[in-house]
Amino acid sequence: TALRGGTAANESHFQLHPICFCSASLRKLLSFMADPLFLSFETATRFGSVAALRGAEVLSEWRGDGAAASHSSQLLPNIAECLQSAGVSLRELEFLGVAVGPGSFTGLRVGLATAQGLADTLNLPLVGVETLGAVALAAGPAARAVALLPSGRNEVFAQSFAVDANGAEALDELRHARPTLLFEQMREFNDLTWAGDGSDFLHADALRQFAAERKLNWRIASDDAPLAVSVARSALKLWRDGHTDDHLTRALYVRGADTNTKPTA
Repeated sequence: TALRGGTAANESHFQLHPICFCSASLRKLLSFMADPLFLSFETATRFGSVAALRGAEVLSEWRGDGAAASHSSQLLPNIAECLQSAGVSLRELEFLGVAVGPGSFTGLRVGLATAQGLADTLNLPLVGVETLGAVALAAGPAARAVALLPSGRNEVFAQSFAVDANGAEALDELRHARPTLLFEQMREFNDLTWAGDGSDFLHADALRQFAAERKLNWRIASDDAPLAVSVARSALKLWRDGHTDDHLTRALYVRGADTNTKPTA
């Protein structure tokens, strides 16, 4: 009540306070518009990777060699190495990006536990990115790219995306299928890009043979770059849109590690 009345001098003094609040809001807005310093990593694939970025600029990146060494023993040392190479510290980071699956059951648990632990300790926003979308994005622009990751038992996780400069947009639902049946389901599309461990590592020969016999214009994207960079690109967009610490940071397992869920027939 006292603030509503008073002299002109008092009113002038009171008017300074909203300006202070606006300045705080402006600083927050400018931080979103600027190029944030952040870290991304993924442990959903056989390689695993880490990347440090400032906005879209990659400062440092690391990728595993696909050996059987556990993500649980390598991840923290590789994060430290990546940050040291970039010349930054954990305390300088503004948020974290992490792949949430599908993918390796154990790897996902390690990656998400590490991400959550770092986010809690450093009080950082955490952004979750679906792994198959990042795989499609890494393959480059395509009208339809099918991202594949092995799910064990000679089966794959798969999803189709349209990929352009703005990111990867899902064209269908994530599925769990046998490769040969998936190829049959996709034969209606003459032009396809296939990406991920499931296409260039485990099932490349079968995919090429299927396409050649049916004269389909299918190509397998190279799998050279650390997937963490594509995770970072997606995470940056989500962060700028305000999607942090939400349901996306929960693991997307599709099925449990030891369940008997039947694949798509």
